[in-house]
Amino acid sequence: RRGVQRLLAHGTVAVAGDLRARPAIDALRRASLAQAHRPPSLPGPPSLSPSPLILLPPLSPGSPARFAIFDVQDRRDLVSRGASTCVATVVEGRLVYRAR
Repeated sequence: RRGVQRLLAHGTVAVAGDLRARPAIDALRRASLAQAHRPPSLPGPPSLSPSPLILLPPLSPGSPARFAIFDVQDRRDLVSRGASTCVATVVEGRLVYRAR
């Protein structure tokens, strides 16, 4: 549970990778985080880096809101300061994290 809360605090709205542990799969499902396979073209190890910004799943009209808000000036600032600048995360149209 704490692990999912930390993911939400960093603006995570989807997870890409092969999850094998049942507790991890269940925790992501309960949090309504989207899940898919990690694209093979991404370089480097898995991370919380905000530089890809949107990986999955594709956005579609009428689907529930899924986004994060960061306290940064622009994309370059986000990449330089990192995901810890997240101030709010919305998943399935619900506010699931808000910075204090």
